[in-house]
Amino acid sequence: GRAGSRDSKATTMTKDNRTKKKPRGRHPATRGRRGGRTRGGRAGSRAGGGGTSTSDDQWAADNDAFLAQARTIDPTRAEEVDAGLHRLIALQNQQLGERATSGRDRMPFSVYRFICKKLRQDGGGDAIFAHCILTLSWSLMSRSESMTIANLHHIDWHDDCLVIYFHHWKTDQLGLNKNEPWHVYANPIDPDVCPHLALSVYLLTFDTILPTGNKLFQGPDPYNRYSEALLCIGRKYAAEIGAMGMDVKYLGVCSVPKGAETYVTAGCTVAPPIVSVCLRAGWLIGNVKERYLHYQSAGDMYVARMATGLEVMSTDFAVSPPYFEGDESVLDAVDEWVLAVAGEGVKDHPHLRHVVKYLLASFCYHREYLKSAFPSNSPFFSSIAFATMQSDAVINASIVRYPWNKTPQTPELTGIPPHVAIICKLEELQERRRSAGLQS
Repeated sequence: GRAGSRDSKATTMTKDNRTKKKPRGRHPATRGRRGGRTRGGRAGSRAGGGGTSTSDDQWAADNDAFLAQARTIDPTRAEEVDAGLHRLIALQNQQLGERATSGRDRMPFSVYRFICKKLRQDGGGDAIFAHCILTLSWSLMSRSESMTIANLHHIDWHDDCLVIYFHHWKTDQLGLNKNEPWHVYANPIDPDVCPHLALSVYLLTFDTILPTGNKLFQGPDPYNRYSEALLCIGRKYAAEIGAMGMDVKYLGVCSVPKGAETYVTAGCTVAPPIVSVCLRAGWLIGNVKERYLHYQSAGDMYVARMATGLEVMSTDFAVSPPYFEGDESVLDAVDEWVLAVAGEGVKDHPHLRHVVKYLLASFCYHREYLKSAFPSNSPFFSSIAFATMQSDAVINASIVRYPWNKTPQTPELTGIPPHVAIICKLEELQERRRSAGLQS
């Protein structure tokens, strides 16, 4: 592992000075450890997080020294020297107690739920904005840059879930896969992390987006607005988040997809197909694999149900989204409410009318929770949904169903793996026994 050459004039590193002092230059493999200069940690670097305390000037000087030394290496020994430097750096990091990872840390699900709860309790406009992006980014395992440029007209509804299309993606910048729908499911069991409810609250609070907007997240710099709101919550509740095992110095927008990807792939013993996770996360998986392994909706649906936080070993995993169920008069009143909320413009976009209908159902289903979760001065209570509030008959028509008690009006339930289907069958048998007056 010597970093030198056979030339007597070349600089060499003996065994003694390898153990007594640090190598002069940083190997290129350690460049990612600079102080929070990545896109995902752009705002985080101002908060004092990410990487080591080495200044940019010192890093540049160290790198120049390494390059000067590298020019003396015999080209035939480059691979050997490279491996030696990696071993040297690893040993140095072990001795100095350096961080095991570089960049932003992944966000555990417990921290994700906690931040969602605090954003909801804040109730301000920025908090509502950030909460919506946070839940969608987690559910889609999406880079925040992709999420903040999402288009309202690329959102649709299929069966029992939202779908979002992206024409520009990190690993698909030409839009070759723009027709692939990425599914987003509701979580009516845990409203703090439910992306449908977060989107509903956001669109109802900022009620000019639906009638007039194209961009889902508007404003001069939605990425920075979201990043600052996330970091503000992190600084405010640093002690609580630290008690959950995460240092807020390494919290950033990149922590969100990292956390979601880890949660879905390693958070249970019945994880969904890894290929579907790789495709949803935008990971490249090699030329051969990408030639033969392609997107399929079933795999993405399973990933999406997992990502929304539903318990995968419970019948709750198969729950439907909130939807309106009732007679013709109730459903007609719902259609009129959709037009009152979204404006006449949605008549030209039937897919948006369908989306708004389910978002209003989510709003009605969680109305009591929302009244208690938001502070009284939240702009949400001045939204158009409250100004156009319908009768109790319409509001109470919002329900959820399971496979054993679904009706003809229940949307088709998708993304349910076989083991959950078996659990639901057992629950159906139990329901029949209870209905017959038999002991469970």
